[in-house]
Amino acid sequence: MSSKTFTVTMTYTLNSGMKGNMKLTKQQKLAWLECYRSSTVFVNSEGELILGLNPRLVADFSFENIEKMSGDTHQIEKQSQVRCQAYDRGYNKEVYKIFCRCKAVYVATLSRDLDMIKCKYCQTELFPDRERSKVQTIYGEAWITSSQ
Repeated sequence: MSSKTFTVTMTYTLNSGMKGNMKLTKQQKLAWLECYRSSTVFVNSEGELILGLNPRLVADFSFENIEKMSGDTHQIEKQSQVRCQAYDRGYNKEVYKIFCRCKAVYVATLSRDLDMIKCKYCQTELFPDRERSKVQTIYGEAWITSSQ
């Protein structure tokens, strides 16, 4: 793999808010896009390092150095459309402020369709309280959870 020249850097954000980046060749970039569309795990190796990325856990991603990879503007417009589709895919997520009986308080970005959430520390079942108004967090407005 060391003989490949890296042409593009993919920067991604996981649903948990963690950011990462990965250097990809043009072929690996196309493989990532296919894995993202089909929701299959993407495996990439850089020398002895093997990296895996689950597209279901990726909230958004973008490519840098696209101009160096392809000179024509049609390719760049196509990549912009792919990026917009990636943001649209993450559109059905909402922010929740978790208050648990175990005294844990944290913010999580989860699917909008959830009726029940488990505390990541004690696994207590919590429910989004949509009757209350949203509260402000560092990630924007969030629903509060309750144990009832």
